[in-house]
Amino acid sequence: MVEPIRNRYVSTIIAHASVFIIALVINLVHWLVPSIRNGSLVYFTPPDTSKYLSICQTGPEHLGTLIYKIGFLVPFCLTEILPGHVGPAWVAVQILLVSLASVLVFDTARRVFDLRTALVAGLSFALLYDTFRWTRTVLSDILFVFILTLALWALVRFQQNPTRRTRLAVYGACLWLAVTRPFGAPIVAGWLLYDMVSFGRYERFDLVPSRRLSVGLFLLLGAVVLLSVENWFPLVRGLYAQGAVFSPPQNAPYPIQHEYAVVESSSSLMFILRNFEHIVIITFLRVGAFFIPVIEGAFQSEWKVWNTMWLTVLLVGSVVGCLRLYRQRIVLFQMWVTPLVMIVAVCAVTFVDASFRYRAPAGPVFALLFSYSVSGEQLAAVANRLPGVETD
Repeated sequence: MVEPIRNRYVSTIIAHASVFIIALVINLVHWLVPSIRNGSLVYFTPPDTSKYLSICQTGPEHLGTLIYKIGFLVPFCLTEILPGHVGPAWVAVQILLVSLASVLVFDTARRVFDLRTALVAGLSFALLYDTFRWTRTVLSDILFVFILTLALWALVRFQQNPTRRTRLAVYGACLWLAVTRPFGAPIVAGWLLYDMVSFGRYERFDLVPSRRLSVGLFLLLGAVVLLSVENWFPLVRGLYAQGAVFSPPQNAPYPIQHEYAVVESSSSLMFILRNFEHIVIITFLRVGAFFIPVIEGAFQSEWKVWNTMWLTVLLVGSVVGCLRLYRQRIVLFQMWVTPLVMIVAVCAVTFVDASFRYRAPAGPVFALLFSYSVSGEQLAAVANRLPGVETD
């Protein structure tokens, strides 16, 4: 009896280590091969990076100027104390984080499925260029992906073993998630909704002890969202006026645009009402554009080809996994699909980034949904429907 348990434990440890090593090697190759060709470490610093660095250099009292990103700014600013330049240091941190995120995806699936399905989930995410390509960019994307996988993992642990410790782990992960990027607060608010309102067959997460407290936290998250989007209103309104799906429009990877005679107005509310049908069309175009698997831009061609093939497979599998989870495991459906819905919703009402950067956090969800679509549980269910085939 002891020997099988020991063997299973050893197999699990080996699987965890294997997923981490594979993810780490992939990301090191992605970073070091072009760095060797270039003769120096390759990393990219978009305009936002300079803004974050200036906040770090002005002192900790200025971190609160971007409260909705303080979860990123604190660890990012700490890299300044490391030897060398902050760029390579942050890239190294991101490579470690995305490798750990692969392990978290694996362990999340292992806790609710079997070991083979968990390996599919972890390796599916590790191989997803759509997410790990941002490790070489000095921004908050990879940290946010890691925190999201941490929150998904903590939620599963809490549902399996609702103790004070697991509840606090969920609180910590969700708080960090909410103040790292503008996507974070809507995702946490989406999870809180299940504790606030009864939705038919949907189940409560019981994250907070009372509905009143859930409402209070929901309103607090709403305030964080308003702080994060306050400066976006002119940009978003301008994009709707242009009929633009991608931002910036001049870098749009595809000529997807809705042309119409815009009716201007001095107020945002009247602008929406007077152009409502066109705004709806643009919003739905953005939803469709979000899932285009072919990326464009300054990315290596071999990686782009791989991403197109692998992301297409994951997207198809995610649809299948999503439908099956809805029918068979509603709690997991609520946990995993809610972040995807919120990410897509934010992009739909604002814009789809021209480089598909805002799709990166969806990677863990795609991997988990895909793994369920090809799990042994599902294959056995399909086999049982075939004439003359029975499985135990």
